[in-house]
Amino acid sequence: MSVLTNLRTRPWATAAVAIGFATLAAYVALITTKGGSFFWDIFPWAVLMVTAAVIAFSSTQTKDPGIARNLLFGAAALWFVIGFVSIFSIGVGLLMAAGAAMIGAGAISSDEAVP
Repeated sequence: MSVLTNLRTRPWATAAVAIGFATLAAYVALITTKGGSFFWDIFPWAVLMVTAAVIAFSSTQTKDPGIARNLLFGAAALWFVIGFVSIFSIGVGLLMAAGAAMIGAGAISSDEAVP
């Protein structure tokens, strides 16, 4: 099964990844235009955002529904914490990504076949 086929089977997880990366791009653009130091102002938060997006993307690549659900819960928790801390700048985008990941976790049925 190709990567694109996997992304189509879990659309909410795919949406969460897209929202997470779009928010990351907006964050990098926002900080860069304000003249901040790239490493110390962006890097720690960017690593957390990329980590959550990679975790959510991993949920689209696993065939086990239990593992996929747990990965999405983990990504949602990480996005929620970062979004809550940064609510006055880019937090809304991260909370949207967390919401999409939670919906995606709820949409995974327990009776999905594990080939």
